Amino acid sequence: QSIDYDKEYVYLTLETGEVLTIPLNDSNKYSSAECVAAFVEEMNRMAKYIGADNSVFYDPVGIENTSTTYDMAHIALYGSGYDKLWDVWSTPEYTVRLYKDGSSRTKKVQSTLYSSDSDVLTGHYQVLGGKTGTLSKPKTYNLISICQSRINPDALYLICVFNADGSNSETGNRFQATKEIMD
Repeated sequence: QSIDYDKEYVYLTLETGEVLTIPLNDSNKYSSAECVAAFVEEMNRMAKYIGADNSVFYDPVGIENTSTTYDMAHIALYGSGYDKLWDVWSTPEYTVRLYKDGSSRTKKVQSTLYSSDSDVLTGHYQVLGGKTGTLSKPKTYNLISICQSRINPDALYLICVFNADGSNSETGNRFQATKEIMD
């Protein structure tokens, strides 16, 4: 899987020969700010539609958004019904092509679900999917994960941890907290 970006489109290669093209600016009909605003409006509409009533999104990145662990778990559960999301969740590394001033470069991006910080969790459970996040004020680490027990494969867990601190390692406590909840 790869993601390519230029000033007008995002190109997401989902499978060999399959490319999803997302226009960033429909022939200059909309400004970039208007495109982002429309996307955020759709995020809020969808959150309400699926019952995440305590979530408000202000940006697509997540830095200024507000939510609850219940709502985020609800959103993850809803999203888990989509095969393509499972494909994204199970991919430990992506190659991204960045464009600037007519030139491009590639960069490999590793999923934080499969980083060395997650070892405390993955020794006992198989991480099937999820999303990490970080808030800057105050600096807290978040994790939504769907995991399977290595001892009892019929045991599935959907865990949402907010506000883990990073005192053990830069981001390790969110994985440790998830393991402790499942244990």
